[in-house]
Amino acid sequence: MIQLNLTKEAAGPISFSLCKIQKYIVELYWESQHDLDVHAIALKGGKLTGIQGILSTYNGGLVTTANPAVNHVSGGKEMFQNINGSLIHHGDARSGISVNQALPDEVLTVDLPKLTDGTDEIGFFITTHPPSAAKFSQVNDAKLVIKDDSGATLLTANLTNDFDSFDMVQMGSLVLNPASNGWEFNPHATGINGSFNSIIAMFQ
Repeated sequence: MIQLNLTKEAAGPISFSLCKIQKYIVELYWESQHDLDVHAIALKGGKLTGIQGILSTYNGGLVTTANPAVNHVSGGKEMFQNINGSLIHHGDARSGISVNQALPDEVLTVDLPKLTDGTDEIGFFITTHPPSAAKFSQVNDAKLVIKDDSGATLLTANLTNDFDSFDMVQMGSLVLNPASNGWEFNPHATGINGSFNSIIAMFQ
């Protein structure tokens, strides 16, 4: 059973066709000292594809984007990714207080053509850190924006208001449509309480 160390070391849905889209961008914003994290999980037939399919700051099995020979350090500020570069995280933010509030605090990217391991779904999750440290109602202006590579916004969600009683949320997923062999975005959302490992356990 896969479990991650959830600490950070110091060092009827509507679907939108994405058949021609190459990349998919998830942006997380917030304006308080709380620590939020955005994650992606790659699935095949509803099950985890393995440790490389968990794009999370907690996952020390991933590699840095600048040097794929170097493993990512949990909680590190550098960009990191899985081995084939299909899932990229642009670096962990420990706080939502930033100089430029117009820029996202955390970003991840899915590079669709590089998904070569049979992945047929990618779910997106936002959690508070440490686990169960705060509900979204306590986090100022928490917002998630999902875009395609043309810059079109597919989803904007106000986490502070819409998921106020939760400390985790699944916010949509990419799904491969076997009929068209094209990717679709399903914007379903589910509030959850627990830890990121409890999310991983649901898909094992």
